[in-house]
Amino acid sequence: MLLSDEIHGKDVGEDVVLSGSGSINLTLTHGMLKFEVCDNCAGTSRVCYESLNGWEDVEAIGSCSVPNSCEFEVKDDKDGIYFGTQKVFKDEFIRTVDGSCLSTMMKFPKAHVLPNQNYKSCEPKMDNGKML
Repeated sequence: MLLSDEIHGKDVGEDVVLSGSGSINLTLTHGMLKFEVCDNCAGTSRVCYESLNGWEDVEAIGSCSVPNSCEFEVKDDKDGIYFGTQKVFKDEFIRTVDGSCLSTMMKFPKAHVLPNQNYKSCEPKMDNGKML
């Protein structure tokens, strides 16, 4: 993933670590929008992205106000983290080099966190298969 500016994010290898609030342009090097959330996540993080489908579903739209957009939201709940309306307990997180993290890829009609834990989602809209 490549970042167009460093105001709201930072390139880390092929990944981008998001920060702050506001618009950001991303180029998806592998043609997919994937988020990683670690068990030390605190508070609530929300990302709205333009989508091809799913925006007619209130759960997938969340609090996004831009037309044809969907939301990825995670919220800390002490012993677990909510992915949309789906709670994943922190002891179910998968140990990685950087800690205990889970990754989830935006898909329509549902994205998967763990094999049997899904939440409403949308397919990201990409220009030329890469720009989000």
